[in-house]
Amino acid sequence: METKQNIKYFIYARKSSESEDRQMESIRDQLKVLEGIAKRRGFKIVEIFQESKSAKNPGREQFIEMMDRINKGEANGILCWKLNRLARNTMDGGLLSHLLQNNVIQQIVTTDRDYNPLDNVLMMQVEFGMATQFINDLRKDTKRGLQSKAERGWLPSGSPLGYTFNPFKRKGEKEIMVDEQRFPVMRQIFEMVLAGTHNPKQALDYVTNELGFRNSKGQKVSQATIYYHMRNPFYYGRFEYPRKSGNWFDGAYVPMLTKEEFDLIQSKIDPNKKPSQTTKTNFTYRGPMRCGECDAKVTAENKTKNQKNGNVHKYIYYHCTGRKNPNCTQGSIEEKPLVKEVSRNLKRITINKGFYTWALDTLNEMEKEDTNSDKNTHDRVQKEIDVIDTKLDALLDMRLGSRIDDDTYTSKKKV
Repeated sequence: METKQNIKYFIYARKSSESEDRQMESIRDQLKVLEGIAKRRGFKIVEIFQESKSAKNPGREQFIEMMDRINKGEANGILCWKLNRLARNTMDGGLLSHLLQNNVIQQIVTTDRDYNPLDNVLMMQVEFGMATQFINDLRKDTKRGLQSKAERGWLPSGSPLGYTFNPFKRKGEKEIMVDEQRFPVMRQIFEMVLAGTHNPKQALDYVTNELGFRNSKGQKVSQATIYYHMRNPFYYGRFEYPRKSGNWFDGAYVPMLTKEEFDLIQSKIDPNKKPSQTTKTNFTYRGPMRCGECDAKVTAENKTKNQKNGNVHKYIYYHCTGRKNPNCTQGSIEEKPLVKEVSRNLKRITINKGFYTWALDTLNEMEKEDTNSDKNTHDRVQKEIDVIDTKLDALLDMRLGSRIDDDTYTSKKKV
């Protein structure tokens, strides 16, 4: 077996962000520290690998090349910032553990500890497993967080024209507020349509040409976008989340229209369309809870009690659906004592300080990765929207110019 002095190392540095400036700065910082460790401990460095891709999924080119060359015997040690720089998925983590356990990799050195074949493989597998599970849990927590935000009356996705996000709030806590520059102009467009003096296209042309109306990117607003906003219930204080889920929420933001105004606008732009119904009730604990006796889902319902003195009391009761066992003996519970019971049990839970610190570091890293991923997705979707808007504008112009009939317009619009 080779001694530690005979181990040949690859240095591996990784940054998840696709932003080149931030990426290179972070990699330089990593390499500075890692090269210092190598010099101080007398490591023989064969080559340095660096890349800017997320480790959540397998398939990183530089990582694959490094592992191939380790299998060929060109190096038998790895020097990196932390284990999560090498892998954050079970496939890559399992490969590293296997090669270390079988002495193909003699040592993995990070800034805070060394991993050797005999004494650290189990610990390393635990850390990889914890990282993977934690990421999966964070994804679930993110979805729950977005759902909770919607239940509080704040749309988790982008703010419609005329609104913006509060820039002084942290990510995940940003509330929707009035865009002082565009809110009055959007209201003016709605008023023109309500008054019957303009259709949406004419109102848009007026504010664009006479008032210089633009979106937050400084671009002209398309006809298709205005028609989309005209049909968006968000403007009278209701929104659906996620889209097409059937879950509707009352907004906590300032509405631009009343429900009556919104319905009147719909009757003007879509005379044959009936007003939308958005009355589905949402209960806080209906999703995550299950019956302790039969493991069926727990549902909820509103109850109203009218007293003889005229007082009206409203309650929310939770109970087992009985889907798995129709003879389940569990009764119902009112929401207030249920909240106290949940709170009492949560207070009994403690989190290890070391795990808490590690979890926050991982969460911050994931936030950077997700921000970059969201930006790429947003840019790609925006390009697709721009193409569709252009086509819809051309189609609308053809209809308004009587070059096509209603049936042709409707069929092509659906396509």
